[in-house]
Amino acid sequence: MGQDASTSWELIAATRRLRMTRQAAHGLMVQLTRAHLVDLLPKDGEVRGARLTQTGRRRLATCRRALEATERTLAALPAETQRSLLESLGACEEAFVPRLEPWWME
Repeated sequence: MGQDASTSWELIAATRRLRMTRQAAHGLMVQLTRAHLVDLLPKDGEVRGARLTQTGRRRLATCRRALEATERTLAALPAETQRSLLESLGACEEAFVPRLEPWWME
């Protein structure tokens, strides 16, 4: 199985983006693997990647299709409204995200 850059990623990058501990990311990957949504790739040094399975790609496509109407509605908003909405949503996201502790990534 060749690695396809569009369907694989490094778990460490994903954990940092999602602000998750390595342990939480591992648990998530175990759940996704059990659900046949991802296949874990062999470790490359300290890095382990994951690749979406065919089922995972179908599920992701379904989710993307479900968001299309929302994306069209948002795109139709005036630019200033879009900017204000993005700013407000960003502030909400920051308010709910716990402060990243350095030991989380150890």
